[in-house]
Formats: sequence, structure tokens, C-alpha cells
Amino acid sequence: MLAQQYLQGDETTVQVLREAKRPAQSKSYAWVMRTVERAKQAAVYYAYSPTRASSFAQELYQGFTGVLQCDGYAGYNQVASKARIGCWAHTRRKFFDALKTDEQAQAPFDIIQKMFAKERMWQDLPAADRLVMRQKK
Repeated sequence: MLAQQYLQGDETTVQVLREAKRPAQSKSYAWVMRTVERAKQAAVYYAYSPTRASSFAQELYQGFTGVLQCDGYAGYNQVASKARIGCWAHTRRKFFDALKTDEQAQAPFDIIQKMFAKERMWQDLPAADRLVMRQKK
């Protein structure tokens, strides 16, 4: 997987009920690394870590020199990839959450919703054609 040009990464909390030398209420983390949807061979890799430390991300992606798409978690700062790019789903979620207390979040949220609708219409197009549509629309 590390030879791919593009990877996606994320992590989430998990609770391990019986783990040596740790109480059952401890937070642990499941990290996921996956190829992009259009990769020639799709793959998903799950890794367990008792912490969310950046050293784990660095070890997990060691040798990866492509572009990593992930959220804004600072733990990815130590990953020596060519570049890191954000995720629109994470951005949309921030505006969705902000709608509960700030009506000004509605306009950017609506723009992102429209963008997602267009992306669904173009999902079967080749990458070059999707790029043209994005630039046009």
C-alpha cells in the first residue's frame, strides 16, 4: 500500500475490554489506511494503537511518499508524505455542527452540499473529465 500515489487515513477511538496493564475504560485507537476508490487494487489496512501519538502515524506511514488525504489532526504532521490534503466530508461536518449555534454556517454548508451533489453526478467520469467539470462548475 505504501507504494501507492494516494492514500486516505483516519483514526477513531475503540474500547478494548481486556487489555494487559490497562483499565477497560481506557481509550485506544483504530487507525485505518486505505487506497483511493479508483486504485487498480483496492486495499484497507487497520492498525491498533493504545495511543493517538504522532509517532504511531509516522511508523504506520513510514516509506510512503505519495499524497495523504486525512483530517486536520496534528498527529499526521510527522508523516513524511509528498503532501497532505484535507477531506471535504470533515469540512462539511464542521459546518453542520456549527449550524446548531451559528446561522452563518448555512451558506458554506449549502455550497458544500451542492458540490457533493455534483461530484455524485460525475463519479463515473474519468479523472481528467471530472477535473474539467470541477473547474467549469
